[in-house]
This record gives sequence, structure tokens and C-alpha cells, in this order.
Amino acid sequence: MALAALVQIIPPRRRKAAAAFISSWMGAAVVSTALLVTLSSGRPRVEPAEVVLFLIVTVAADALVLRLDHGRSTEFISLLEAAICLNIVLFPAPVALGVTIGGSLLSHLLHRQHPIKTIFNLAQYAVGTVVAIALFHLIVADAGIGLRMAFALTLGMSSFGIINSLALSGLVSLLEERSFRRTLEDGWALSMITLLGNTAVGILAAVVWLTHPALTMLFVAPAVTLHLAYRGVVQTRALLEAVEAERDRANRIIIGASDGIVLMDPDGNVDVWSPATAALTGVRAEEAVHSPITSVLAGTDGDGRPIDLLSPMQEATVGEPTRTVEMTLAHRDGGTKVVELRHSVLFDAKGKCAGDAVIIHDITLERESERLKDDFLARVSHELRTPLTPIKGYAQALLRQGDAVPNDTRTGILSTIVERVDHMHALIEDLLLVSRIVAGRASLRDQIRPEPVDIGEVCERVLRSFGIVEPHRELILNVSEDGLVSIADPARVEQIVTNLVSNACKYSEDTAPVILELRNEDGWIAVDVVDRGRGISPHDVDRVFERFFRTDDPLTMTTGGVGLGLHIARELTQAMGGTLTVKSAPGQGSTFTLRLPAKQA
Repeated sequence: MALAALVQIIPPRRRKAAAAFISSWMGAAVVSTALLVTLSSGRPRVEPAEVVLFLIVTVAADALVLRLDHGRSTEFISLLEAAICLNIVLFPAPVALGVTIGGSLLSHLLHRQHPIKTIFNLAQYAVGTVVAIALFHLIVADAGIGLRMAFALTLGMSSFGIINSLALSGLVSLLEERSFRRTLEDGWALSMITLLGNTAVGILAAVVWLTHPALTMLFVAPAVTLHLAYRGVVQTRALLEAVEAERDRANRIIIGASDGIVLMDPDGNVDVWSPATAALTGVRAEEAVHSPITSVLAGTDGDGRPIDLLSPMQEATVGEPTRTVEMTLAHRDGGTKVVELRHSVLFDAKGKCAGDAVIIHDITLERESERLKDDFLARVSHELRTPLTPIKGYAQALLRQGDAVPNDTRTGILSTIVERVDHMHALIEDLLLVSRIVAGRASLRDQIRPEPVDIGEVCERVLRSFGIVEPHRELILNVSEDGLVSIADPARVEQIVTNLVSNACKYSEDTAPVILELRNEDGWIAVDVVDRGRGISPHDVDRVFERFFRTDDPLTMTTGGVGLGLHIARELTQAMGGTLTVKSAPGQGSTFTLRLPAKQA
């Protein structure tokens, strides 16, 4: 085997180490070759024709290669070990080494391999071949053909294979920047298989050459067969690696997908149950896999009827394999979500159903957004119709009766019209302000005009105005100390407090008190707006500051507003560097707490 590793693909920080590694093998090759030549006795006698013949055999064996990729490097599998066996048996030690290295050099030149690759491969081949030759001659001596020769060649070529694997694994670990042990383990099995196969063919070919030379050509067929077998192994390994890589990729997609993914077999049993599906349903993958889909996933349509999850597989065709179903999905631990199931029914080559791939997309927020939009339209329509009705009625009365309307009555009518117009104007102003908020808080901060504000005076002014419209309600202001001053926008502070007091009155009985508690709280001016009204459910308490959110049903609501007041109040508070929070429980009233930065002394 050989390694195709061009110098330029070696990571720059590892090039020095790679150069040292290759140089060490070159040095080992020179030393081992010198020792072999020095220790060989006498001048070897060989037939030049045989040398040329087996040089060609070596070139052919090393040139018949299969590619095996390792990331940035490529491993070549050849029949070189079979040729080396022949060379060791048939030639004296120095000649065997020369034929092996010469044949490999010619093969590299024919393939136009990179010089660094050629030098490295020849160096480690030389070391391995010298060791194999030494073991062969040490064990065989003059024993001739027999089991000892076969054992010696097997041991020698095993040593060659070990040296080859160590050299390749060392360089690959440098190229791929991974551990030497892991690299060695990855290629060890295939290296041993090819080594033993090549060695067996080489031993048999050597025996036949020594006993019946004319029959040696018959070994072309088994050599080609062995090469084809290696190709099958390499292709199978490459296919398995591709399948493994594709499976890992699919697993990463399934694990990382925000949508739920379910794969079913044709019988409706679960094959894959993604983490997102487990989160949506509360059913763990260990429980779901191999179970019928109907036992782990269930939902209802908009009318509350159960959804048949197997019907898409029964109804889909090759031409129309997809189905989309919307359903309400119940979580095992409680709660529901609105989801969209996108079925993609799979068919085999014969058009038979092979399973169903289901994507579960959570559309709860989308449906909630649509609901809020519908609620908003209903509320705005209600809020605009409410003042328009009396305005139209009074205007028609004035138009019909003209000067016949008494002055006092006329004044009352006009006052009511002005009041209703002011209400509509306030609604439109709120909508415009929300549009600025949506545009970004920086835009909202541009509307703030900070200056020292006596929060106590603001609260007194707000309560006085409500005392006129709420004559039967007790409005209480408790101030812990005088001079509670904040740096804020006076108009916006009054707008916020007015909104909070308005909500407290709106959601309380007509005679229920509304209390304002004002205090200094560690660098903050805090205002508690306390009511004894209906309270807010735990499910809604975190949502009351959302845009357009209302606790009332828009079709049956008994209070006015479009769900903008608290949203605007919090945004204005935050734009002034403060906070607005709420504590509430059903039937126990609510406490909204406004905190604004206190003016530093």
C-alpha cells in the first residue's frame, strides 16, 4: 500500500514535523540497505533476463492499484506484496531488494506521483523489504521448498505489512491532525487482509516457478481475481462509509430540527421520533420507537374530532404523495398546541407504500397571532362604533330640529360629541404610539422629554380628575414622604398613572376603592396602584403587557379598550429607564407597581 500526500496539503504548522518524519524513514532506508549489502556474502549470480522479467512483474503488481480515500490523503492498495515474495525467494538478498525498489520506482514514475510521495514510499518499502529478507534467510537457510519457506515468507511479509502500516498511519495522523492510534486502528484490518492474500499468491507463484516455471503464467488469473476481490472490499467499505456519513448527517438534521420529525413504516409503526417531537408531545423516543403511531400521537381537528394519522398513507398516490393536516395536539403533561402535520408518503420502485415521513410544525403562535388580529379588529370596531353612534344620533337630532333645540340641551349634546371625539382621538393616538414602539424603542425614546417630576403631585392630579368621573368610588393616595422626585417626562408619567388607575376602576365594582401607595425604594420612586377587582388568572398575568391582549372575549367584553394601554404604559416606562410589574390572583384584585429612577440628591 502507498500514501498519496502532496506537500502542499500538509497543514503549515505540521510541515516541519512531517519533514522530520519522512527524513527519518529515508535515513532508516539508507542504513538498512547498507547493512543488507554489507552482510550479504559474495557476488550474487543472477540471470539478467529473470531480473528484467520480475522487474516488470513488480512494476505491474505495484501499478495495479485501488484508491481508498482518507480525508485529505489517499491510500493505494496493490499486489506489491505478492511480487516481493517472488523476489525474496528467487533472488539473492541485494538483488531482491533492488528489483523491489526499482519496480516500485518505475511504477511511481509511470503514475507521475509527487516526488515527496515517491521518496517516502520507497523509503518505507526499503525498510520493510530488508526486514522481510532478513527474516526469510534467517529461518529458511538452505531448507528449500516446504513449510519452513512458507512460514518464513509469511512472517517476513507480516513484518513488512506492520512496518508499512506504522509508516502510513504516522504520516496520515500528521496530515489529518488526529491520533496515531485511531489512524492505525482504522486501516489495520484491511491492511492485514490484503497482506495475507498477496503473500499467499506470492508463495504459490514462487513454488510453481521453482518447480514448473511454464505454469507460472497461470497465476495471472488468480492475481486478477484477487485484485477484483480487493476492489469489492474497497467499494463496500466506501459504500458503508458513505451510508454512515449520510446517516450521521440525517441524525444531525433530525436532532437539530426545530420541527418535529416522525418516520413510520407501512404499518404505521414509529421508526424515528425526533427530540423536537418528544418536546411537543411529552413522549420519549424510547417509548415511541416501534410503537403504533396511534398510541403515541393523537390530536383533534377544529371541531374536536379525532385525526386519523394513518389516512394519508392510505389516500396518497405516487403522483400526490403529500398531505397537510392541522390539528390540536395534547401534551402528555397537560396543555395543547396547534400543529401542522406535513405527510410525505414514501413509495418503492413498484409504487407500493414504503412508509410516511411526517414533519410536525408548531403553528400555535401563528394561530394566536391571527386570533389577536381578529380580536384587535373586533375591539377597534367596537371602540370606534361606541362613540360614533351617539355622535351620529346627536348630529341628526340637531340637523332635524335646528334652532328648536333648547340652548342647555344643545350645550349638553355638543359636550357629549366633544367627549366622544376626544375618546376617538385618544384611541388613534395610542395606535400611532404603538406604531412608533414597533419601529424600535430608540424612536420611542425620542418622544421622551425628561425633567424633574414630583410623582406625588402627578398622582394627586390624576386622582382629582378621576374623582369627577368616579364620584362614588373611594380614591386613596398614601405617600410615605414628601418630595419624591424622579427624572422623567411629566406628561408620560401622568399618562401611565392615568392608564393604571383607569384599569383599576374599569375592572372593579363601582364602589370598590382604588389605592395609590407612593414610596422611595432604594433609588427608585415606586407607585403601587391597588384595586380589589376581579384579578387576573395565572395564565394571563404574564401577558397583560402584550400588544392588543385583553382578558375579555372580544365578542362579549363588558369593558372598553383595545388592549394597548398596559403595553404602551410598560414601553413608556422602560423608555424612561423604569419598570412596570403586576401581582394578581383571581378574585383578589391586582397591584401594578411603577418604578422610576429617583432624582439623585
